[in-house]
This record gives sequence, structure tokens and C-alpha cells, in this order.
Amino acid sequence: MHPIPVLGSSRLQVQHYGVRGPDIAKDAHRTIAMDKGHQNDGVAAPERPRAPRRPGARGKHGRQRKFPPGTVLMGRYLLICPVASGGTSQVYKARDLLAERGGDAQADVAVKIVSGIDDSRIALDIALHEVSINRTLSHPGIIRVHDVHWDGSVCFLTMDWLAGESLAQRLSRSPGGRLSLPEATAIAVAVADALEAAHLEGVVHSDVKPANILLTDDGRVKVIDFAIARRARSAPAPGAGKDNTPSFFGHSISYASPETLRDEAADTADDVYSLACVLYEMVSGRRPFPDRSSLEARRDGLRPRRPKGLGHLQWQILRKALSLTRERRFTGIRRFVALFRAARHGGSAATLLGAAILFLGIP
Repeated sequence: MHPIPVLGSSRLQVQHYGVRGPDIAKDAHRTIAMDKGHQNDGVAAPERPRAPRRPGARGKHGRQRKFPPGTVLMGRYLLICPVASGGTSQVYKARDLLAERGGDAQADVAVKIVSGIDDSRIALDIALHEVSINRTLSHPGIIRVHDVHWDGSVCFLTMDWLAGESLAQRLSRSPGGRLSLPEATAIAVAVADALEAAHLEGVVHSDVKPANILLTDDGRVKVIDFAIARRARSAPAPGAGKDNTPSFFGHSISYASPETLRDEAADTADDVYSLACVLYEMVSGRRPFPDRSSLEARRDGLRPRRPKGLGHLQWQILRKALSLTRERRFTGIRRFVALFRAARHGGSAATLLGAAILFLGIP
């Protein structure tokens, strides 16, 4: 028999598997060996800094429990390697041993463990919130969450495994930290299409950033991590208080709108601002307000600089989306990106479009 670490109760234990049928233990160790050296071919770690969490949302010592490769959750999910770590979660590439034994060629999954929480009820609330939000969404550009699980003291989610890299990783290895205008525009269009689908269901992502945009090896663009997504102003979110905000949040300061940082009710214009920040970074190699939050930028009266190579009309459209006042931004995220793409081609139609945006204030 072969010992494999398996989670049970509140500590790491060793469970022995017999050799009846497929030798799971041997296959497990072989799987880990085959994946050694490929620990970053998936979701990237969330970026820093992040806004403070409400009291009780972090572990007592601010530490996360680590799970070594080879750990098996619920006797089924074999953790192969860690691929991301956030404020209250860790993401692993994993193998669904049950699916593998059934001959499923797509047995790889992503396992997101909610950790660093001093209250198991909060951990469960976070997981259930993400699952409940994700299950209202059905779009090819949004990652699919399978289910929430509980193994002793460990709460975790299973979701599709998507081989690729995050936009943050792509930017980090690109010259100057930026992409070509056509590539940046194509990514923004795909993200906007996915977010528009969420908005139509009353869901505001609330944490759009390069680390939460996945570029798969087969050319797809996926929006991931709806853990802190909120319902738009007219629709209360699970776990929401009177202010319509979940009791847990951790927005990335560099991409969050002033209203999000002020903990105001969610609005689709918040995602417009965040995607505008991402688009700005893709075409310029820097953030609109380096080392400043949007609240600080508004307080100090700062304005973003026009990126080099960006046409006047495109800049006007992007600048409108980057407005530090919600009412001045576009209300439709797909419309914002569609106008940005159309303006790139210039011509009389684009000129008229620009005039309408500037003087008529197209929302």
C-alpha cells in the first residue's frame, strides 16, 4: 500500500489506499512528477495592494495554511501544484481522481481553498457567495465553478482548469509591459462581452484587473474570480448588509473605482472604470495613477496622461471611462469598448462619434 496525504478533520493525515483496481497512489505520484516544473501554467496570483478587509475576515495571525502537492481532499481531489495565492484563498491545479478512474480525459480541475479565515462560517459564506454568483452566469468568457466542498476544517471550490496565463503574466513578459493596440483592444472586447453578460444578470464583478483575466493556451479570454462580486444597486447580494455590500471584500486598490473604495452600492460603472484601467495599462505599460488609489487621485485632482500612440478620439473615449465620478462614465461596458474599437479606424463616422461623445455625453 502507498501512503498519500489526505485531509481529514482539522489536520493533515495519511490515508492508505489498497491496490484493488487502478493503483491510485502510484498514479497520483506519477501525476505530480509529470507536472513538476509547470506550477504557473494557469491562474496567476492576485496583485497587490488590496484594500483592507472587514474585521474577522482574516486569520488570527494573518497566515494561510499550506497544502503540499500530493494532498488529497475528500479522498478525491489530488493537489498537484499551487498556482495562485490571494488574501483569503489559494488556488491549486488538481486532479479529480474519481473522474480519472472513470476514464475522463479531462480530469484536471482547479481547486480554490478558502484559507486565512479565523471563522469557518465566514469561509463558508465566501465560498457559497462565489458559487451562488457564478451559477447565475452562463457565458463562454466566464470561468465555470463546479461546486463548494467542505472537508473537515477546509472549505474549497472546484472549477474548470484552464491552461494558460493571466493578463498580468502576459504584461510582465511583454516589452515595456504593454501590448500592441490591436491585441489590447481584442482582449478588452472579450472581457467587456463577458462582463456585460454578468451585468445583465445584475452582477458587478468588482475586482477586474489583469490577474483576473485569463488568456488560455487555445486563444480564449476568460474572466475569473467572482469571489467579491456584488449585486448591482437594484439587486441585493447574498450576505449583503443594508448598504448592499457583502460582508467580505478585498478590492485591488489600483483598479477599483472611488465608489467601490468608499464601499458604496455597486454599479456597472465600477467595472467600466476597472476595465478602463486595465486597457490603459495594456496600451501604456503603466497604470493611470501609479502608486495612487482612485480616491487619492480624485482628492489631489490628478488626471491620467495620454498614452503614446493612442489617437485623440480613442483617448477621449478612454478618458471618459476613467472618470473619477461615476455619473460621467459610460454606463454600458460593451458600449465603451465598442466605441474605443470603432474610433481606432478613424474617418468621418468616427469624427461624428467623437463629437457625440464629447458634446452630447453618450452614456
